[in-house]
Amino acid sequence: MPAVNFQQWLDRVGTSLFDGDFDTYRDSILLPLTVATPNATHIVDDDAGLLQGFTAWVDMMKGLEIDSMIRIARDVEQLGAALIVGRYETELLRGATRVVEPFASSMQLRCGDDGLWRCFSVTSGFRAAASWPIDRPK
Repeated sequence: MPAVNFQQWLDRVGTSLFDGDFDTYRDSILLPLTVATPNATHIVDDDAGLLQGFTAWVDMMKGLEIDSMIRIARDVEQLGAALIVGRYETELLRGATRVVEPFASSMQLRCGDDGLWRCFSVTSGFRAAASWPIDRPK
């Protein structure tokens, strides 16, 4: 299995959100995707649901004029040859102003037969509305 640079993975996925690049985002996800927040747990099991969540997040960032998302990998634990859990912190900024308080999250990634690492589980400290898609901070 190829090693994963979790920070580079986070940066690539974050860039895909700002660029509106669903193809790159989609290629970084393994369905079904479990998304747990302090308010709810969602299971995204098809491309339509994933696109809905992607579009809502992009629209939320535009609507709140978020121009920077800083995600810093804190640690990565290898759980198996093709399985990791990575923990990170996120800041959402408009200029130099925080839109929400920084929040901690974790992701589990699995390496596929094609050598690509894909996320299948996210636990996020982002306080958001309980419905899917996650489209606004709460």
